[in-house]
This record gives sequence, structure tokens and C-alpha cells, in this order.
Amino acid sequence: MSELPLGLVDTGIETGADSGATDTASTEAAVLLGVSLHVSAVVKLNLADFQNAVPALQELAIVNATPMSIQGLTLSLHSEPAFVKPRSWHLDAVGAGATYDLHDLDVQLDGALLSRLSEAEPAVLHFALHSRPTPQSDNIVLATHDCTVELLARNQWGGLGDLPEMVAAFVQPNDPAIDRLLKGAALVLETAGKSGAMDGYSQGPKRAWELASAIWTAVLQKKLHYALPPASFERTGQKVRNPSQVTDAGLATCLDLTLLFAACLEQAHLNPLLVFTKGHAFAGVWLSQQEFTSAVVDDVTALRKRLQLQEMLVFETTLAAQGQPVRFSQAIWAKPKMRSLSWWSTSNARAWCASNRWPRRKPWPRQRRQNPGWRPPHPSPPLSPLPSKTRRRNCATRPATTFPA
Repeated sequence: MSELPLGLVDTGIETGADSGATDTASTEAAVLLGVSLHVSAVVKLNLADFQNAVPALQELAIVNATPMSIQGLTLSLHSEPAFVKPRSWHLDAVGAGATYDLHDLDVQLDGALLSRLSEAEPAVLHFALHSRPTPQSDNIVLATHDCTVELLARNQWGGLGDLPEMVAAFVQPNDPAIDRLLKGAALVLETAGKSGAMDGYSQGPKRAWELASAIWTAVLQKKLHYALPPASFERTGQKVRNPSQVTDAGLATCLDLTLLFAACLEQAHLNPLLVFTKGHAFAGVWLSQQEFTSAVVDDVTALRKRLQLQEMLVFETTLAAQGQPVRFSQAIWAKPKMRSLSWWSTSNARAWCASNRWPRRKPWPRQRRQNPGWRPPHPSPPLSPLPSKTRRRNCATRPATTFPA
């Protein structure tokens, strides 16, 4: 198929110098060309995405559905408001009936703008494909495409429906309030005649349980109060209070509390988990130095196995904001329905578990230091066993989970 200058492609329009409506005719010709843009971009964007280098563009392609090759192309991008630095791509040609995929999709985000946002606001990415002007033809717009992006407030999480692993970016172990809580936990341990060191898994699962219990008591001493989260927050997201805001104001949703406990556990050198079910979030912690191989786990069977083998525990964080003292052993598996492992497989209890690792963050060491003979104090009746198809071979030789009630 022969290649023709863009102004001479089969448009049926005069291109001589005497034409007084060249620009208008060329634009109409572009509409008839059958050239389009295929764009896939993020739906939501916030400061955490910028800090973790989440790509704003996921796919960008030029589709030439005409029987002619088009040459000398420039694809430009700008945004309103200007949260993306303008950029252009230059292409020599796109063949007849061909689709040209662009692989260099790196665009520069305005982090300063994202950090200033206190409320969500809509934004638009504007794409325009046009020809470079030649002596025979003017600049012709071939195709345009607009993408709507929701710019979230700097403290707003986008929900599990959009990059679920990004919830880990809201775990803030370096917040000043975390050090104060860990100091309180250390005093709790010393009062009980134990070491106040935040030494993680250095002394095995029993020590991990003691640290988590001491952190629970330190949070209880803040006398927090519970605040209801927005409806369907686990899917659509919500604004998040950082640890200092929680301890200063004394109010927290289930997600705020879950992130608070996760930050404390991580700063104490333990590996926390964030567990989501329909309309609710709560925290967990590994009892030995290990974690899932991926940042997000939507396979509930994997979670159930770990709970039954007592390699981790989960606890109801909202009990720390009820205005009355609740023992850590009571917070573990606090709801009776959660004691049934079959509850995790129901349609309204699908769990997502985000590990303590941010995207692009190095994982914790995987050294395992366990004391197989240790069990948490105050045991309750064992949990229901897993179905035979999902049980590990060594399950029969290991005692069932005996988390406290």
C-alpha cells in the first residue's frame, strides 16, 4: 500500500493553494479518516500514588482504521488542572489498518499539587493526535480523547476497588504518636515484670504475642471513641486519620484503628496485616517472622490455613475504642461468627490482606524463629477444622488453633 502525505489521503477535498477553507476542510477530513486513540489511565490518584511511582497511564495506542498509512504524527498530552506535566510523543508513521502501541508511558506528576489537596476534585487528561505541518498541508487534528481522573485528598484512600495494595502506604510507623504508644507499651511490659524492649521476633512467638498485647493496652489507655465509617468504604475508600490525629482527637473508624495498630506493630518489628471484609476492617499480626509472598491476598483459603496453624492472629480493633477496658485475649476472634472458619468463605466476608510492605518496598527478612510448643494463654475451644481438601499434610499432627475468646 502506497504512503501518501496526510493532506492527500482519500478525503475528497481540494488541497490547492486557492482553497480558502483549508483548515476547516482538513479538520473535517481528520474526522473521516477513522483514526482514534485508545487510552487506559488511572481512575483515582492521590499523593500516596505519586510517592510510590504508580503509573498514571496504563495503555496508550493509536488506531489507524483507514486503508492508507498516515505519517508525521505528534501525540500531545495536557491536563486540567495541571497535575501532569505536558508531554508529546513523535511518530514517523502508522500503517494502514494498524494499531501502534506506545510503550514509553512515563509522565511527570505534580506532587506539590497533590500534597495540597484537602478535598477530592475531578481532573481531565486531554490527548490530541495531529500531523506535523508540511509545505503541502497544515497541522491537522486527527483524533482527540479525554480521560477523567479523580484527584483524591492527600489523606484519602481510594478503596480496594482501585489498587488495593496502596492501603499499606497509609500505615505510618514514623508518626510521632507511634513512639509515644510504644513507650506506653514498654511501661506495660515492665510493670508485668518483662522486658520493655520492642524486639520483634527475637524471642519467638510468645514474645510477639506479648508485644501485641502490650500495644493493645497502650492504645486502650488513650480512651479512644469509635466513629462509624462511610458506607462501602472498603470499596470506595475514605479519608484516613493519621496516628497523631487519632490520639489527639480521640476518634477513629475501624480503618483508622486498623492502620494505627499496624503502624505500632511494624515499629515494634512485627509483621502486621490489614484484613478487610464487607463494611469492616481489622488488624492481624504474624506470630513468626514471615509474610505472604504478595502484598495483597484475596485467597481466603490461605488466610484460613495460617489462622488454623496459629502462624498469625487477627483481632477486633474497634474494641479498643469502646470506652471500657477490654483484654487483648478478648479482642482476638471477638465475634462468635468469626470463630467458624467457614465464615471466611461466604460471599459477604471476602477478605483482602495487605502486608506491611509498601509497593516497591523491600520485604522483611524471612527468617523464622518459632517455639512450636508455645500457645497463647487463656485458651478457648478449638476452631472448626478446615475441609480435608485444603488442609496441609501435617495438620493432623499439629494442635488446633486455641485463640482466646
